[in-house]
Amino acid sequence: MKLLIVTQTLDKNDPTLGFFHEWVRAFSEKFETVTVIALNVGMHTLPKNVYVHSLGKESGAGKELRIVRYVSLLYSLRNEYTHVFAHMNPEYVIGGGVLWRLLGKKIGFWYVHGAVTLRLRLAALLANRVFTASRESCRIKNTNVMVVGHGIDTELFAPKRIPHPPSIVSVGRFSPSKKLELLIDAMKLVRTQIPGSLGRLVGDVATPENESYAERVKEYAKMAGVSIEKPVLHSDVPAVLALSDIFFNASQTNSLDKAVLEAMACGVVPVTSNVAYKPMLSPLGLFVEENAEAFAKRAGEILTSVAVRNELGEKVREEVVKNHSSSRLMSVLQSVYESL
Repeated sequence: MKLLIVTQTLDKNDPTLGFFHEWVRAFSEKFETVTVIALNVGMHTLPKNVYVHSLGKESGAGKELRIVRYVSLLYSLRNEYTHVFAHMNPEYVIGGGVLWRLLGKKIGFWYVHGAVTLRLRLAALLANRVFTASRESCRIKNTNVMVVGHGIDTELFAPKRIPHPPSIVSVGRFSPSKKLELLIDAMKLVRTQIPGSLGRLVGDVATPENESYAERVKEYAKMAGVSIEKPVLHSDVPAVLALSDIFFNASQTNSLDKAVLEAMACGVVPVTSNVAYKPMLSPLGLFVEENAEAFAKRAGEILTSVAVRNELGEKVREEVVKNHSSSRLMSVLQSVYESL
């Protein structure tokens, strides 16, 4: 089998999408060749059987030119792939789906988000399979939807303890859907309950329209005594988590936030109000109501008991290794593609 991957960004140094570089590497171990078409291409170091093509966003190519390049590449490379893995954006499938169907290509579409749009519905009709991390992560009713878990590198994201004060962290982009003010309020409450404890936000604005929101968050955090740390390379996130005990997440995307799973893989205990995590984390008492008091109460209980913290850390890592490791995901996807 020869795989075509279509994605937004291929750049190992991208703070948000850097993880996908390792997904491509993992795919290369399962397929004869892997051809990547990316909207934006940056730093990458991949095996010899991986071939990378850019649509030119990093060099300033406009939208119209990128569309022409996209369709042209799909056709000119048609003999270089038998299967397709389109990552996240329905537009990739809408733009290439009819051609792929005519050429007899098997189409897999990865989608992890709570939003249901007309574009998603159309992409799902064109795809042979829609892959998603959990039932809550793709809410359309379509027989093509297949829950396969997430893909976390559990060797990179593994427990590593460095002595540190009691610490709560949240890692990710600054946007209103992340409810960062709530997390800051909760961290402030914990700091009053447990003197010497730390609250940390690691990240920054991802899109220009959220710049004013990010500035308000930074000022609010400063007043609350919560530190703001700049985004780090994806490969450096485990070092951030090694200095943390609890990971806060109040995301309203209603899908499995990858950053939470990465923290869990490192044995960092998540406390979240994200409904996508309710089935997984409610039995452990780690799913809470969406208010600062609930977050702070549960965090305080965990931080004041080393035994509880260690036990929960082991259990949440086991969950990721069992159901959300990248090695498991790639094996599942390979098996599905072979059956199409």
